[in-house]
Amino acid sequence: MLLLNYGVSRKIFSILLFLLLLLPILDAGDPIGSHFVRRRAKRLSSPYFDKEKTLVLAKYVVSIRSRRPHKLFGDNHFCGGVIISRTYILTSAHCAMDKRKIVHRSRVLVVVAGTTNRLKSRKGLSLNMEVKKIFVPDKFTVFNTNNIALMMLAKKLPLDNPLVGVINLPTADPEPGLNYTVLGWGRIFKGGPLASDILHIDVELLPRDICEKKVHILKEEMMCAGNLNNTMDENPVPVIPEAH
Repeated sequence: MLLLNYGVSRKIFSILLFLLLLLPILDAGDPIGSHFVRRRAKRLSSPYFDKEKTLVLAKYVVSIRSRRPHKLFGDNHFCGGVIISRTYILTSAHCAMDKRKIVHRSRVLVVVAGTTNRLKSRKGLSLNMEVKKIFVPDKFTVFNTNNIALMMLAKKLPLDNPLVGVINLPTADPEPGLNYTVLGWGRIFKGGPLASDILHIDVELLPRDICEKKVHILKEEMMCAGNLNNTMDENPVPVIPEAH
C-alpha cells in the first residue's frame, strides 16, 4: 500500500495506491502470488471507473505478473506497483516473495505498464518489462514490518508513452482527515471475478486513535483508511505508509 501526492491541491486529493486491497488472486495452483490475498474478505469501498480520473491516475500504476499467462493475456496478474522512476517500481514486500518469505527470482516476473485493462494489450502502448533485481527490507523478512519492496527494471521506461508516467513522490507526511484515492485490479467483492479495467475508490485517512479501535492488529508503521460515513464501508483497512 502506498501514499503518494496527486497534483492540483494537496488539501483536495492525494493518491493512496493500495497494493493489497484491490489486487487480484492467481489460481490456487500457481505458486506466485497465490498465497496472500485469499485472507481478505471485505472490500474497502465501492470502486468506480471514469475517464477523467481513473485513467489519468492509471498511467502511474503497473501490473506485476508471473512470466507467462496461463491461457490469456493478463490472467497471470497477481500484484500492482507504482512507477517512481523510469527504472524502479515500488510495491509491497509480499508481492516480491513467496509464502516462505523467499524473494522471487527476477526472471520469473514481468512488469506490464500502459495497460489500463489488464486483459487487453494495446499495440505500441502496452509494455512488458523484464525485472532485473528485487529489493526487500530485512525487517520484513524477520519481523513482518516494512512491507515494501523495489523492483528494478532491466530497461528504462519510455518518456513518450501517454499511458505511462513517473509519479511525484510526497514531500510531506500524509494528513488524517484528507481524502485519498485507491487504484487496483482486484476482486471488488468476496468471491467475485477480478476486475478487468483498473478501478478507483476514495477513502479518508483516519486518525491513529480511531485506527487502534477499529483495526485488530495495527503496527507502529501502519495507518488505516476507510469510509466510516458509509454503512457499507465501515471497516477500515490498515495502510503501510513508512518510507513511501
